[in-house]
Amino acid sequence: MAQAMDPASRATFTFFREQSGAEGHGPETVVILTFVDLGGDRTELTLRQGVFKTVSACNEHYIGWSSCLDRFAARLAARRTRGEKG
Repeated sequence: MAQAMDPASRATFTFFREQSGAEGHGPETVVILTFVDLGGDRTELTLRQGVFKTVSACNEHYIGWSSCLDRFAARLAARRTRGEKG
């Protein structure tokens, strides 16, 4: 569920993990995305999430978000190669 939005620079929402009963995982965490315009069609994205009950839970989310963001970057690069905007 969205908590706060500034479309130009920030999005904050709660993240609910369906397997919230899994060891080290609470019922929900807060995700904060910040965007900084670097110019030249470049944007820096920072993702923060927490609070986690265990380091293991944090690491699992890190792996998941890293995979997601890597795929996103690859799609953007493919679009850029084809000359598409956005």
